[in-house]
Amino acid sequence: MHQTPWKQIHRGEGIHNMSLTPTQKSLCNKLATDYEALVSPVKSAKSMFKSHMGSLDSKIRGMVFSDPTDLDAAVGSFINSVQGSLPGDDIASMQELADFIRTCDYLSGLAPASTVNGTYNGIFSDITNFISDLTPSFPEFGAAAIADGINSLLSGIGFPGGSNLTDLLKQADKLLNCLNVLCGPDYGGAATEISDDLNTIYTDYNLIDSGPNAGKFDFDSFYTASGLDASQQAAINTVTNSIGEQKTGAITAVNKSIDKVKSLKKIGGFF
Repeated sequence: MHQTPWKQIHRGEGIHNMSLTPTQKSLCNKLATDYEALVSPVKSAKSMFKSHMGSLDSKIRGMVFSDPTDLDAAVGSFINSVQGSLPGDDIASMQELADFIRTCDYLSGLAPASTVNGTYNGIFSDITNFISDLTPSFPEFGAAAIADGINSLLSGIGFPGGSNLTDLLKQADKLLNCLNVLCGPDYGGAATEISDDLNTIYTDYNLIDSGPNAGKFDFDSFYTASGLDASQQAAINTVTNSIGEQKTGAITAVNKSIDKVKSLKKIGGFF
């Protein structure tokens, strides 16, 4: 059973022992009714989330792990491959972009910034292909791709609407804290229902329920339950972190390139 942070709420000097004014009651009603809408995206993701968890469990049970030195080299190769697919934001890269657009009829009618923005899909497709190419020799990449999918669901990447599920759960925790501290015994039943519901979500999704990583997937307990030792867990985590870092770096690179295009366009340079 998870020890949920909302069961250790600091009561402080709230108004919960006083009669609520009409204004305070209206705000407490808002808190009580906001909860379901807040966590609805989390609950909607449950079937997809469970599917990822099942796939990851099946993937790692009985998996033959790679030699650590070879795996480190493979991770380095993966990083280099991704870096080779990212747009630049220096002057030489801007010149290449301008020349390419001018000589490509398909792109010449599009805004340069939109053209750069359109490179996201190609980059992420490349990342997927790099992982697929490495997986037959390094199964950690296949497992890490599924683990990254779990992280992406929680952060909102790849989920309809793009909701950051981890942030929504943190907001739900804050809502419950306000309900407990400010709304008093008349809302004790609502607070208990919300607390129980949050506990169920954290348990069903195997999420970390306290500390700086609250609302994130508890890979340590998941891998331990699947029979992996510490070194095997570390191997998958290394690859998972690398995939996540390269995706984040890709988004940053594209955004920086877009910003550079826009700044040059304002001063009439290149475009």
